[in-house]
Amino acid sequence: MKHERYMQLHGAACPSCALAIEKYGRKLNGVEDIQVDSFNSRMRVNFSIEDEKDQNIALEKLIELVKRIGYNAAISG
Repeated sequence: MKHERYMQLHGAACPSCALAIEKYGRKLNGVEDIQVDSFNSRMRVNFSIEDEKDQNIALEKLIELVKRIGYNAAISG
């Protein structure tokens, strides 16, 4: 089953920022695809994880990755 979530980004305002997040984010376990919209400060994440708990763990790892790159991310409601 494919899951899609949206996240808000802060500080990632250029195409290079988006490329860095997409490149490294796709390497995370369970992440199928990431599309960053730096103009609107949003990110769409597609991943294949059945369990909601595991899905939340993957999202937290993605948030940590974005922070390590130098930006901030939060799960959109």
